[in-house]
Amino acid sequence: MKNGKCRLHGGATPGGVASPHFRHGRRSRYLKLLSGDLRAGFRAALSDKQLLSLREEVALLTARTMQLLDRLRTQEGAEYEATWAELRTCILDKGKVAAAEWKRLVDLKSVLTAEQAMTLVGQVVAAVRESVTDRATLQRIQARLLEFVPHGEDWP
Repeated sequence: MKNGKCRLHGGATPGGVASPHFRHGRRSRYLKLLSGDLRAGFRAALSDKQLLSLREEVALLTARTMQLLDRLRTQEGAEYEATWAELRTCILDKGKVAAAEWKRLVDLKSVLTAEQAMTLVGQVVAAVRESVTDRATLQRIQARLLEFVPHGEDWP
């Protein structure tokens, strides 16, 4: 009706996902236009749980960086300068992709700050101390936990 109410039920007309006319896009209008191979790849990409992950791109750019660094050993002159230019571009691209992946992980709350990790470890240690009374078992647990604590060059 004109007032936005359902004439049969008296409630507001459903909108958005509650509406029976809502279009979800699961059957993409582009899908029917794609060729067989491309359609299969499109469907596979849609079902990929890691679709938004950029880890593989970071790895690929890292491998390319290593390849370019290796190539520099045998080059001179213009070839050397061209490889350096490509290397700089590759490093910048890797930085952008890595930053985008880090932002994605932070947005998903998939990473812990050092403070959060130390709080978690403290809680685990407190729970173990409350539950385990045998001194030898506590020492074995402590030794195992210390294996995960960074030290040396890895720790600032």
